[in-house]
Amino acid sequence: MKKIVLSVLTLVGIMFLGACNLNIGESDLPREDIEITHTVTIDGVRTEVTETFTTNPRVVATFALEFSDIMLELGLNKAGITVFGLSKGENLTESLAEFSGNKYPNVGTLFEPNHDALTLMMPDLIILGGRAASQYSDLKQRYPNADILDISNANPYYFEKQKEIYQNLGKIFTNIKDDLNQYITSFETSFNEIKTNFPDKNVLFLMVNGDTISQFGKNSRYDFIYSELGMIPADANGSILEAHGKTVNAEYISAVNPDIILVFDRAQATGESTGSINNLMNNALVKGTKAGKNGDIYILDPYAWYILPGGIRSTLSMIHDLQQVLS
Repeated sequence: MKKIVLSVLTLVGIMFLGACNLNIGESDLPREDIEITHTVTIDGVRTEVTETFTTNPRVVATFALEFSDIMLELGLNKAGITVFGLSKGENLTESLAEFSGNKYPNVGTLFEPNHDALTLMMPDLIILGGRAASQYSDLKQRYPNADILDISNANPYYFEKQKEIYQNLGKIFTNIKDDLNQYITSFETSFNEIKTNFPDKNVLFLMVNGDTISQFGKNSRYDFIYSELGMIPADANGSILEAHGKTVNAEYISAVNPDIILVFDRAQATGESTGSINNLMNNALVKGTKAGKNGDIYILDPYAWYILPGGIRSTLSMIHDLQQVLS
C-alpha cells in the first residue's frame, strides 16, 4: 500500500511540474551569488538583514501580487523564470487573470503558504509581500535551499521603498534590470510632476468598505501622498497607523470639509459587495463639502492602491488616478 501511495504522489508531482513548465520556456541566464540587503520580519519585528542570493532563479514562488504585476509587464521568459507559482484566490485581480491557469501553481493565499505546492515546486526563490511577511522564519527553516526575498511595501506604501525593491529585483533578475531602472525613472518623473502641479488644496483620503468609512492621514498606510507628494492633509490630527485607517462617518467628513476627497472601495478589491462609493458620493453631508460642491471627489483604482501597490501596471494606475486632480 505504501508503494502505491508513493507512486501516486510521485505521478502527481511529475504532472504538477510538467504543467508548471508548459509554454514558459527554459533559461540559460548565468547564475552567481550576490549580497542583497532587505528588511524581513523576525519574531514580529521588522529587521534589516544582508543575505546571499543567487541571480536569475528559474523556479520562483511569490506571495506578493505586485511582483506578479511586474512579471506580467516584463515577461517571465525575459526574467529567466521557467516555473512560476503565485498566490491565487479572491485577491487575484482581473489584471492578473493570465496567471489563473493551471500551469501557474497556486502556492497559497496572500497570508498562508501551501506547503504541498511549494515542496513540489522546490523553488529557487520565494518572494514575500507584506501580508505574508511573518512567514519568513518558517519558510527559511522549511526550504533551506531557497532564497527568500521580502518586498513588503503596502502598509505603509512609499515610492522610495519601491525604488529600493526594484533595485534589488534588478540585481537578482539581471536581464530585466534596465527595464526596472527605466520604470523607476519614469515613475519618479510622474510623481514629481504631480507634486509640483498639485493644487494648493487640502486632501482627505478615504476608504469605504460596505457601510464603513475609514480615513488615512499623515503617518498612515497612504502617508506617501503627504510626505512624498507634499499634499496637505484635510485633518491635521488625522494620523493613524492602523492598517485599515481610522473609522469615521459622514458627519466627520462634513466637519473636516475637505477641498479634495480621494476614495477607493476596499470591498471591490477583495471581491466582496460593491456600491459603497455611490452611497458615499450621494450622501447629502458629503455632497455639501467643498469637494462635493466643486466636483473634487476622485475615485481611485482599489486594486492598485490596496492589493498591488508596487507593481508596474498598478503604479501607472496610481499615477493616472492622481493626475485626475490636475486636469
